[in-house]
Amino acid sequence: MEHAAIQWDGVEWTLRDLNSRNGTRVKNALLMGRTWRLAPGDELRFGDPSEVWCWLDGAPPQALAVRNDASVLEGRNGLLLLPDESNPLASVSIRGGRWELDDGTGTRDVVDGDYVDVGGIRFQLELPNLDPAASRTHAVEHQRLVGTSRLWLRVSLDQEHVTATFETPKLRKDLRARSFNYMLLVLAKARQDDEFAGMPSGELGWMHVQDLARKLNTSVEAINVDVHRLRRSVEELELFDNPADVIERRRTVGQVRLGVGNVSLA
Repeated sequence: MEHAAIQWDGVEWTLRDLNSRNGTRVKNALLMGRTWRLAPGDELRFGDPSEVWCWLDGAPPQALAVRNDASVLEGRNGLLLLPDESNPLASVSIRGGRWELDDGTGTRDVVDGDYVDVGGIRFQLELPNLDPAASRTHAVEHQRLVGTSRLWLRVSLDQEHVTATFETPKLRKDLRARSFNYMLLVLAKARQDDEFAGMPSGELGWMHVQDLARKLNTSVEAINVDVHRLRRSVEELELFDNPADVIERRRTVGQVRLGVGNVSLA
C-alpha cells in the first residue's frame, strides 16, 4: 500500500500523505492527507516514528533518455546531450518554458515520453514537468541568463589560440580552451558586423551553418558537435540557468548565432 507520494510540480518538490492510517510527519508535523513543500533538511517519518528519513537535495529532476537496451543517459542542469557526452549530435534543453530538441538540422519541441532517433539510436525521453502548479503563486528567483553576461575573447598574436571568459556581476570564469573557441570568435564578429550595419537586435549575428563551416574550414557535422560540446562546457561553469542558449539556432532555416550580445574582442 502506498503511504505517501513525493512529486515535482515544476517549481519544487512536494510530499503528499495518501490518507495513510498513521499519517506522515515532516519535522513532527502530522500531515494526514495534506501536502507539504519539501526543503533540504526536512525530517520525514512514514508511519513508524522510529524510522527517520532526511530530505537532502531540493534540486529539480533532470532530463533522462532511455535507450532500447534500457540503459539511461542523464542530463545536467537542464541540458541533455545525445547519443552520448563524448560525441554529441543533439541536445535537449529548456527554451522559453518548454523542452526543445536541437539535432543540428533545426529545433523542435519535445515532451515527456517522446521517442527521438539520434545517431542511429532510438531514445525515449523522460522530461520533468516545467509548469508551476496552477493552484499556487510562486516567487520566481532572478534567473542567471547567459544572454545578460559579458564574453571576453582574446586572440593570440600568432592567431593560433582563442581564450574565452564569461563575466557576470558576481563571477568571472574561463571557458576550457577548445576548438569551439574559434567558432565563438567568428559568431561574435558576425554579431558586431551586423550591429555596425544597423540591423535590428533580433537579426544580429545569424549565420548559415554552411557559411560558418567554410569560414572555419570544417564540416557542418563538426560544427554541430562543437555546438553541443560548447553548451556542456558553459553548463560546467555553473554560471547560468540556460547554458544551451550560448548558441541559438533557428528552427528551420539552418542558421545559428552567438547568444551573448555583450562581447569584447582583444
